[in-house]
Amino acid sequence: MSWSADRGATPPVPSASAYYINRKFRRALKRSEIEKCKLHDIRSTVGTRLAEVDVNQAITAKFLGHNDIATTAKYYQKIRREVLRATLEKLNAATDTM
Repeated sequence: MSWSADRGATPPVPSASAYYINRKFRRALKRSEIEKCKLHDIRSTVGTRLAEVDVNQAITAKFLGHNDIATTAKYYQKIRREVLRATLEKLNAATDTM
Protein backbone atom coordinates (compact mmCIF):
# COMPACT_ATOMS: atom_id res chain seq x y z
CA MET A 1 0.00 0.00 0.00
CA SER A 2 1.48 3.34 -1.02
CA TRP A 3 0.77 6.72 0.49
CA SER A 4 -1.66 9.07 -1.19
CA ALA A 5 -2.73 12.60 -0.24
CA ASP A 6 -6.44 11.74 -0.34
CA ARG A 7 -6.03 9.44 2.68
CA GLY A 8 -5.15 12.41 4.88
CA ALA A 9 -2.17 10.60 6.39
CA THR A 10 1.30 12.00 6.78
CA PRO A 11 3.56 10.86 3.93
CA PRO A 12 6.50 8.65 4.80
CA VAL A 13 9.81 10.45 5.24
CA PRO A 14 12.55 8.13 3.92
CA SER A 15 15.37 10.36 5.13
CA ALA A 16 14.01 10.78 8.67
CA SER A 17 16.41 8.27 10.16
CA ALA A 18 19.38 9.77 8.28
CA TYR A 19 18.32 13.22 9.48
CA TYR A 20 18.08 11.98 13.07
CA ILE A 21 21.49 10.30 12.94
CA ASN A 22 23.16 13.34 11.37
CA ARG A 23 21.58 15.67 13.92
CA LYS A 24 22.80 13.52 16.81
CA PHE A 25 26.24 13.28 15.20
CA ARG A 26 26.51 17.08 14.82
CA ARG A 27 25.52 17.55 18.46
CA ALA A 28 28.13 15.03 19.59
CA LEU A 29 30.79 16.85 17.53
CA LYS A 30 29.84 20.15 19.08
CA ARG A 31 30.02 18.72 22.62
CA SER A 32 33.41 17.18 21.81
CA GLU A 33 34.65 20.41 20.25
CA ILE A 34 35.56 18.59 17.03
CA GLU A 35 35.42 20.71 13.88
CA LYS A 36 34.99 19.71 10.26
CA CYS A 37 34.16 16.03 10.56
CA LYS A 38 31.52 14.21 8.54
CA LEU A 39 29.82 10.97 9.48
CA HIS A 40 31.31 9.46 6.33
CA ASP A 41 34.80 10.32 7.66
CA ILE A 42 34.12 7.99 10.60
CA ARG A 43 33.08 5.22 8.23
CA SER A 44 36.28 5.64 6.22
CA THR A 45 38.36 5.57 9.40
CA VAL A 46 36.67 2.35 10.56
CA GLY A 47 37.43 0.67 7.22
CA THR A 48 41.05 1.79 7.38
CA ARG A 49 41.54 0.68 10.98
CA LEU A 50 40.02 -2.73 10.24
CA ALA A 51 42.53 -3.11 7.39
CA GLU A 52 45.41 -2.10 9.66
CA VAL A 53 44.60 -4.84 12.15
CA ASP A 54 44.38 -7.39 9.31
CA VAL A 55 40.62 -7.95 9.31
CA ASN A 56 39.68 -9.89 6.19
CA GLN A 57 38.42 -7.60 3.41
CA ALA A 58 35.26 -9.67 2.95
CA ILE A 59 34.39 -9.14 6.62
CA THR A 60 35.20 -5.44 6.40
CA ALA A 61 33.02 -5.11 3.27
CA LYS A 62 30.14 -6.81 5.07
CA PHE A 63 30.64 -4.60 8.13
CA LEU A 64 30.54 -1.45 5.96
CA GLY A 65 27.53 -2.73 3.99
CA HIS A 66 29.31 -3.19 0.67
CA ASN A 67 28.24 -5.84 -1.83
CA ASP A 68 31.62 -5.76 -3.55
CA ILE A 69 34.98 -6.19 -1.82
CA ALA A 70 36.58 -4.01 -4.51
CA THR A 71 34.59 -1.02 -3.23
CA THR A 72 35.98 -1.57 0.25
CA ALA A 73 39.55 -1.89 -0.98
CA LYS A 74 39.34 1.11 -3.31
CA TYR A 75 37.61 3.66 -1.10
CA TYR A 76 37.88 2.73 2.55
CA GLN A 77 41.15 1.03 3.20
CA LYS A 78 43.71 3.77 2.87
CA ILE A 79 46.90 2.90 4.67
CA ARG A 80 48.43 5.48 6.99
CA ARG A 81 52.05 6.60 6.60
CA GLU A 82 52.99 5.08 9.97
CA VAL A 83 51.84 1.66 8.80
CA LEU A 84 53.78 1.99 5.55
CA ARG A 85 56.87 3.10 7.45
CA ALA A 86 56.61 0.16 9.86
CA THR A 87 56.25 -2.21 6.90
CA LEU A 88 59.39 -0.82 5.28
CA GLU A 89 61.29 -1.20 8.57
CA LYS A 90 60.21 -4.86 8.77
CA LEU A 91 61.34 -5.39 5.18
CA ASN A 92 64.70 -3.73 5.89
CA ALA A 93 65.17 -5.84 9.03
CA ALA A 94 64.38 -9.00 7.07
CA THR A 95 66.85 -8.19 4.30
CA ASP A 96 69.55 -7.27 6.84
CA THR A 97 69.49 -10.80 8.23
CA MET A 98 69.96 -12.41 4.80
